[in-house]
Amino acid sequence: MKNEKLIKEIIADMQASRIENARKYGTQPLEISESDDREFIREVLAFEDGISSAEDFKAYSLFNLYSDCYKDENGIRPRWLKWDDHTLGEWEEMIEKINQD
Repeated sequence: MKNEKLIKEIIADMQASRIENARKYGTQPLEISESDDREFIREVLAFEDGISSAEDFKAYSLFNLYSDCYKDENGIRPRWLKWDDHTLGEWEEMIEKINQD
């Protein structure tokens, strides 16, 4: 039951982020079904320990984006890093920096 509450919190946050990004970039919000979001979130929560809030989930998501960017830039994934090594804001800064290079 605790996971269901967390899943609802993450879904609400994801939907709000999609709307905010659509406004920011002048596009339509991504239309992804709640059941697809729910399935994806359940998979992540089953696989990754320590995610206990929507902010943790965002940090996990940004870590994965950073890992992709790092691999594109350096040819390897930064496997020595974990999603909870940095805060949400730090991941955002790291992504911005690697994309400037």
